[in-house]
Amino acid sequence: MYRLSLTILTLYLFLFTGCEKKTSPISSPTLKQPMVIVSSPPYAYLTQLIAGDTVQIECLIPSGTNPHLFELPPKQVQKVLQAALWLRLGEPMESKFLDIFRSHNPHMQIIDLSNGIAMIDHTHSPNDTCCSHDGQDRHFWTSPKIAQQQLKMIAEGLTTLYPYNAALYRNNLDLGLEQLSQLDLEIRTLFATTRPHTIAISHPALGYFCREYGIEQLSIEIEGKEPLPGDLAILVAQIQEKNITTILLLPQHNNQGALRIAELMNLKIVMIDPYAIDYPAAMQSTAAAIANSHPASS
Repeated sequence: MYRLSLTILTLYLFLFTGCEKKTSPISSPTLKQPMVIVSSPPYAYLTQLIAGDTVQIECLIPSGTNPHLFELPPKQVQKVLQAALWLRLGEPMESKFLDIFRSHNPHMQIIDLSNGIAMIDHTHSPNDTCCSHDGQDRHFWTSPKIAQQQLKMIAEGLTTLYPYNAALYRNNLDLGLEQLSQLDLEIRTLFATTRPHTIAISHPALGYFCREYGIEQLSIEIEGKEPLPGDLAILVAQIQEKNITTILLLPQHNNQGALRIAELMNLKIVMIDPYAIDYPAAMQSTAAAIANSHPASS
């Protein structure tokens, strides 16, 4: 879900870590706590639910940053290399770095949070295609139900690494699952009285949210890019046909196409941030924005 600079990273590793002795990140004297790295801010929240203060959590992608264009700066390389665990999303771009991480930190455990998830394939749906080269949507966390599955993976991974914290992680997992169940219930209750059939969004980040709650997602982006002039007429026709009155924007992405359509059609624009680190608040505000985007009930 993001793009890193292999050239810069490799050069940095050669200059600063090539001659260093490889040590276990768990016993590193430079870390007060073992480090866990996540690829997206919502997973920092989910990991914190389980781990509490037993680990240091480092997010590769800063909040507010476009995850599809992000490049890991050299100053973060040392932190990445000291991590005990990486909770990755299974993004093809991440695979380029597995050999580097494993070579310079053979002790790092890696968990692919896409394992066992019924993934959305956008290969034949250009309007919803994101920036993954394989056409797979990896905005998993936007479904609280999937977040529950992944919370169990996180708890299992942490328990394997730190079995002396097993009781704490098990208790925190129960509490976290209950919190996500309550979040799901709140959203379903909201949509029971008001829910649009279709939403228009600048970037297709809500595929799993929409699948979970029976909503169609219409992306203004076409194959991960802003719409061309020829695409605008098609999008305008679709928005009119589906009686859409609001376009949702994301602060991390280029919203120019969506803003142009909103101006042409006199549509309301609403900013949402499903990438925010405060996962429950982000999902609640997203649901509220969607519920308020259309006056008709389902």
